[in-house]
Amino acid sequence: MVRSPFWQWNATSGHGVGGGGGEDAFSVEKRTSVLFVSVSFIVLMVVSLAWLIFYYVQVFNFKLFPLYRYVKYITVIKIVLLLALPLPTRQGPS
Repeated sequence: MVRSPFWQWNATSGHGVGGGGGEDAFSVEKRTSVLFVSVSFIVLMVVSLAWLIFYYVQVFNFKLFPLYRYVKYITVIKIVLLLALPLPTRQGPS
């Protein structure tokens, strides 16, 4: 007796494809579950890879460009102080 592969096995009759009069609900549900788990796993791997890439890019930037951060902060502080402090006005005749 030649056995069919497990994904073609008909659980109700014990025969391969065509042996028991069609597919039952269990085999359809099994294939749907396998497909769902496979797609979910692939999506999880893609999201994890994207997160790791983002994380390591941030770490790389943080360690490689510390001076750039300080220059940027000093520039922002200067802009805030220039906007917050009143400008000197002219005294005397115009």
